[in-house]
Amino acid sequence: MMLKDRQALIKNSKPILLVISGAAIALGVGALFGYWVSGRQQTTSALPVGSEVVPQEVVLSLSLTTDTGRWQRFRTLGTPASRAVLDQTLLDWRDRFLTQNGLDYERDIRPWVGNEVTIALMPTATAMGAPSDFLKPSPTNQQKTVAVFPIARPDAAQAVLTQPPTAPGAKVTALTYQGLQIWSVDGEGDRDYAATVLDNRFLVLGTSPKVIEQVIDTYRGKPSLEDDADYRNAFATTAAPNSFLRFYLNAPQARALVTRDNLQPVPLLGLTPLQNSQGVAGTMTVSSGGIQIQGKTWLPANAQTRNKVENRASKTLALLPANTLMMAAGSNFQDFWQRYSQQATAPPDSPLNPTTFEAGIRSLTGLDPTQDLFAWMTGEFSLALVPLPNPSPSLRTGLLLTVQSGDRAATEKSLQQLDEVLRSRYQFQVASAQVDGQPVVNWISPFGSLSFSHGWLNSETAFLALGPSLPSAILPKPDTALTQVSPFSTGGDTPVKATHSQFFANVEQLMTSNPPIPLPKLPPEADAVVRAIRTLSASLTIESDRTSQFEIGVVIRQEGLP
Repeated sequence: MMLKDRQALIKNSKPILLVISGAAIALGVGALFGYWVSGRQQTTSALPVGSEVVPQEVVLSLSLTTDTGRWQRFRTLGTPASRAVLDQTLLDWRDRFLTQNGLDYERDIRPWVGNEVTIALMPTATAMGAPSDFLKPSPTNQQKTVAVFPIARPDAAQAVLTQPPTAPGAKVTALTYQGLQIWSVDGEGDRDYAATVLDNRFLVLGTSPKVIEQVIDTYRGKPSLEDDADYRNAFATTAAPNSFLRFYLNAPQARALVTRDNLQPVPLLGLTPLQNSQGVAGTMTVSSGGIQIQGKTWLPANAQTRNKVENRASKTLALLPANTLMMAAGSNFQDFWQRYSQQATAPPDSPLNPTTFEAGIRSLTGLDPTQDLFAWMTGEFSLALVPLPNPSPSLRTGLLLTVQSGDRAATEKSLQQLDEVLRSRYQFQVASAQVDGQPVVNWISPFGSLSFSHGWLNSETAFLALGPSLPSAILPKPDTALTQVSPFSTGGDTPVKATHSQFFANVEQLMTSNPPIPLPKLPPEADAVVRAIRTLSASLTIESDRTSQFEIGVVIRQEGLP
């Protein structure tokens, strides 16, 4: 809704006596938990609910369905252990923000709430610190949160808006801002919150009167999410029927939050869509086998660094075996490295620092990475973890690098130079061999502790393999290729859709009781959730010099159905 239309809808709301502590998140959580939500025929709106009242400076907004059927389908996914984590999380949130405050979802919210609810995280002036357990409800005074509830049936909502359940000891103060009433609830401990009603269309809850004032200012005409053309376009192009979740991430605000609160190693930002993006938005749907996400990311209109429209990552997957444990593939290694070098923020002593990495190659091999290696790496590339055909108790997985060369002669020259460096400087055994009639060169370290091989998968794709016997898994070609198994199988001989980059992880095989590679120990709740995943796949397609689309698929186990 544009400014003129929004202003025409504004009028004083009726008084509301919503006396519940911490309700900014309370009602939102109630709406999230599907098995408490009523079934209702729904349609997909063009934009998430509340887009016209959520300020543009929001960090993150999540809009979730209130449809029972979709939540019940979601709860069929997973294992008894992962489902127990979800159920306990629901109970924690319900008790923390609903039951303890005298509010019952079925009685007080279900009769009037619309098809979707939105919860938005606003930026804070001070660091919140990383949460110790993201599944647990955190004190509301540590974050600025807004919850927007569409009032589908105003007549049914009057009871909770005019005479709601009251939490013992809560104090209510009526305020007026821009002609609209705000009710400030002073609850026990950290469970304060504020609320307002916008023209009997939305019930808006926030963690303080100040954050409610931001929403009212937006309703009065300050920039909203709806006013952002890129935001509107993102949801128009990622719309899906029966969506479960729609999300928006304000990338500049998220970068500031990550950097300030040290929520993840800052150097890794150079490998994520957050690095230069203005926004990330998408839609999640739930199927009988897992979840699918379709999303879009875009650069600022005045961005100095633009996307290079190149979507060539399609052939590599056919070169990898079906039992690949994990792989990442891209369209052009040279372009990838140039962009990473320009954007990386890792400190000089970090191996993620591009200058340090190149210096390491130069020191170890005597080759100039830019001239002798990256210059011919102008095509598709991949890095994959592949089970060894002949594993040993100490080594069961190999590492495979494939690169499509733009200059085979230059590639051969570089590989010959590496042969000589390893032979003369490091005393490796360097010997030619045959694998199913295909020539390879093996490098074997003194005492045989390391074994490398290099060769050609076809006339234009070179490979470097770490691990004895790994070449026999890929030469002359895999018995069954990764393209022939889910989620990449297209049926028949249809080629995989060309994209800019792809990722795949066989989580089920990585998380066995005897994992093929060392893995960090996860907290029990996170471990239960991860072990419910079979495979994870993702792809990115460059649309234009500013926009990209991505798809994520998660295949989830279904055991012990409720």
